[in-house]
Amino acid sequence: MYFFPLAELREMRKKGLLSAETLVRAYELYGEEMINLHLGQGLDIWWHGNKGKPNEKTYLQMCAEHLPAEEGDFVLSQIHVC
Repeated sequence: MYFFPLAELREMRKKGLLSAETLVRAYELYGEEMINLHLGQGLDIWWHGNKGKPNEKTYLQMCAEHLPAEEGDFVLSQIHVC
């Protein structure tokens, strides 16, 4: 699933729908968001494994202080839609 956006971007470039510059920027954005996504998931796993199950307020605070996985999911879905 992670690689579908990359395949779509490649096909769009082959069809002339993206400039080389736009393709490079899209790849950069994709890489950044994959890092954010995995960092957020790693923090979530660490939190649950080391501190027990947090209450909702504590969990939302942790998400606000770090990079949330949900943001990455949204951005990656938007890259795929393009």
